[in-house]
Amino acid sequence: NTPSVKILTGVRRCRKSTLLKMIMERLKSEHNVPGERILSYRFDSMEYDGATAKQIYDELKSRLYADGKTYLFLDEIQGWEKVVNSLASDLDVDIYVTG
Repeated sequence: NTPSVKILTGVRRCRKSTLLKMIMERLKSEHNVPGERILSYRFDSMEYDGATAKQIYDELKSRLYADGKTYLFLDEIQGWEKVVNSLASDLDVDIYVTG
């Protein structure tokens, strides 16, 4: 719940994704964040291959809650700076990024 975007970096296969899952679980168990307010995306999936920053922004924005904070976990997002900066400045989100 800080206004800063949290970025996890490290060499490949160092368990950044596992750390994201641990943070999600902690939000639910220790901070009583409802699971539906936590959105997690894995951008290493072919589903997002070739997607533009605008398409990713629109996809994420469409799933955010309008009436309160949404916790957004973006795993292995590429070209994320513009998307994340726009989400962070426009909406009530708590953002975690790996890459």
